Amino acid sequence: CATCHGPDGRGNGPAAPSLIPRPRDLTRGVFKYKSTPADQPPSNDDLHRVVANGLQASAMPYFRDLLTADEIRDVVAYIKTLSSTFAGPAPEPVRIPPRPPADAASVGRGRSLYADLGCDGCHGADGGRRETLRDATQLPVVTRDLTAPWTFAGGSDPEQVWLRLDSMSSLSPMPSYADSTTPADRW
Repeated sequence: CATCHGPDGRGNGPAAPSLIPRPRDLTRGVFKYKSTPADQPPSNDDLHRVVANGLQASAMPYFRDLLTADEIRDVVAYIKTLSSTFAGPAPEPVRIPPRPPADAASVGRGRSLYADLGCDGCHGADGGRRETLRDATQLPVVTRDLTAPWTFAGGSDPEQVWLRLDSMSSLSPMPSYADSTTPADRW
């Protein structure tokens, strides 16, 4: 872990300068791929999922075949000691509403919302644009090609995509849409 995240968890390991996006600074307590509201830390399950499964299409490997479940739990416990963000009560995951059936009307509403919310500004009208933006720490982040779901670092399951729209952290150039859209709009 220290090769990328550094010996003190600050994202300053020897491999960090060559990685885009840069490894997470675990001391900040700000995480992108989680099931909790944008202003709350990730749950233990969220951290476990990232350590166990990695983040596809990124330098974050999976460790489920190298570490036992107990060892992954120990790594998660250690990560939580690196930031005071975890000092409060355990956060509750966001409730994901049932996914409505996709039909022509819902796809049309989604297309309209995609344009109205400005998604096309970063991802392109067809969803395939790759653009380098800057995160809150001014490090480069490349926008996801939405036509290539295998590149979605947080996962391409519909529920994971819904969570990205709902719970994106303040670190990311992509905002959370929890306050500007309804749960149905995010579906």
